[in-house]
Amino acid sequence: TLDPYVAAYFAATDMDRKYERAQAMVVWWFDPIYANATGFKAPWTHVRIPFDVNQNARAQRGVFLDYEGARNIGMRPVIRDSLIDVVKRKDAETGSRLIGAFTKFVLPRSLTFQLLTTLRVHHRLSASTLFPGYYGAAREERERCMLGDI
Repeated sequence: TLDPYVAAYFAATDMDRKYERAQAMVVWWFDPIYANATGFKAPWTHVRIPFDVNQNARAQRGVFLDYEGARNIGMRPVIRDSLIDVVKRKDAETGSRLIGAFTKFVLPRSLTFQLLTTLRVHHRLSASTLFPGYYGAAREERERCMLGDI
């Protein structure tokens, strides 16, 4: 996503589904100004889909990265190396410092509830705003039960 708050929302909501044992949630931020100043060609390309035909992409300010460590088999992506690993390898090969364009934000799992509440109240980010349609409505009810009626 192009929106750091949306990234924080997904990190927080994934805590109970994908990463049940994780003790922290992580959001990476990329600084394009720093990256451009290095003069290094990034090992990825942004893939944007038209927002006018995809409500979810528009609501989430969605963007995809295609990078050298990811390859597709059929319709399923297979990640061979993480993006950070690819960037570190390229830095080592070329002597560049592109990794400096990345900042890692880590919040303990114990702040999940507070983060989701803050995003909902102050930034209007919730399942219903990020997933327009029936799926978002159903997911919204699940979130309301988890967070209480705020």
